Amino acid sequence: MKPTEMSEIPQEIFDNMLEKKIDICFIGGIIMDMTSYMDAFPKPGETKVGHRFEAGYGGKAANQAALAAKLGAKCAMVARVSSMNLSGNHRVGDDANGRSYIDHFRSLGINVNNIRTSDKSSTGAANIWVDDSGKDCT
Repeated sequence: MKPTEMSEIPQEIFDNMLEKKIDICFIGGIIMDMTSYMDAFPKPGETKVGHRFEAGYGGKAANQAALAAKLGAKCAMVARVSSMNLSGNHRVGDDANGRSYIDHFRSLGINVNNIRTSDKSSTGAANIWVDDSGKDCT
């Protein structure tokens, strides 16, 4: 089977799962979370300066893979090279954020052989605002 859609498990991963080299294969997006903390959300046209900023690793499948690996599962991640393109596919850019994310997975022991990157896109980012009451806005 040739992986043409993100929903298809690449043959290498499938074979490793049968041989119990991989317990769980995660398929999905890799997104950098950019979180700004501020006293209140800005009104239209208003500029707000946050009092704290955090960059972190996000994406539902990616977060699940990281947690499963931390709990001891042998995991693999399948992702395409992401900002979201017009067809709705997430892409991992061949950029500092994409490389950092792949290094993060490697540090957790996650198989990254089927994460495809592209120099034609940048890694997707989610801008998240959190106010002092704990409400968030994405």
